[in-house]
Formats: sequence, C-alpha cells, structure tokens
Amino acid sequence: MACRGLGLTMPRYVSLLRGINVAGRNKVPMAELRDLHELLGHGNVISYIQSGNVIFDAPKTKLSELSTTIEKAIAGRFGFEVPVVMRTAEQIELAIAASPFDDGHAAPNWRFIAFLSEPPSQTEFDGEVFAPDVFTVEGDHAHVLLPNGAAKSKLTTNYLEKALGVRATLRNHNTVNKIIGLAQQPDS
Repeated sequence: MACRGLGLTMPRYVSLLRGINVAGRNKVPMAELRDLHELLGHGNVISYIQSGNVIFDAPKTKLSELSTTIEKAIAGRFGFEVPVVMRTAEQIELAIAASPFDDGHAAPNWRFIAFLSEPPSQTEFDGEVFAPDVFTVEGDHAHVLLPNGAAKSKLTTNYLEKALGVRATLRNHNTVNKIIGLAQQPDS
C-alpha cells in the first residue's frame, strides 16, 4: 500500500484490540481510536466494528513495538489498559487461508481465529473437554470452531489465554474476511 499522497510504500498493519466496548465497559469510540492512530503517525486508518479492529499503514517496524506503542497511547487517552495484538495484513490473510474448518464444519460466524500475542509453548490439549467445540494452535494463532455458537461455549478467550499462557483476541471468519477486504482497498 502506498501512503496517501506521498507515493511511499508502507506495510499495512491491523491492530486487534481485546475487551473494548463490551457490556458498557472500556468504551473506546472508533472515531477517537482512528484519531489516536493518526496521531501516532499511521496513515490510511480504517476501523471496523466496535470491537476494535484498525487497519493502517505505518513505517516497517516490529509488531511488538507497534503493540506497545498503541497500548500506551490507549491507556494515556482513555485511562485503562487494553491488550493489542498486531498483525500485518498479509499475516491475517495467511491465517484465515490456513483454517482447517470450512463451510462444511459450520457457518463463518462460528469459525474463529484467536490471534495470539506470541506462539505458545503449550499446544496440545484434551479435545474432549469442550466437545463439540474444538481448537488447534498454529504458530501465533489458533483456529477455533464453535458449531453451537459462541454464546453457548465454554471455550472462551479467557480460557485460551490461561491454557496457552499468552494474550489472545478472537475474531470470527466474517470479521476476518471483512478486515482483509478493507486492508486491500486502495488508499483513500
């Protein structure tokens, strides 16, 4: 992606926030979140839905540095901590392409990707514990299938974080596909 008006090529990133705008807690208006990213020098900033998905261009840097910078900026602006998991737009595309779950397993809104802060050391689990819900770990993300829907599942983000020992944030395949589409849009 080219940075608007400058003709410079910059990587496209996605910040995935965890635990905002849920049950009236940790309120982060998307317009303010976009403004915050722009104040950090990010270009072509787009947000998608209230759960905190922000697509933007920025100079090439380590994902961990971007995550830390965004987390500190959010804490300074809104007064509470929000975990942020970073990915390049390309990494988002590769993660969904690697999903072992297809339409034959369940609808896209019941298939999820847990984006992890880093690859966990523990990746093998008793699959019967959450049946019919399942998850598989692949590097720095996990593929999650909740055939009866997320509301009825005990396989939650909190469980994944505790079991894997890393931060996680879940997005269903519908959301991930929309993020990919937005990341592929030409500069605005």
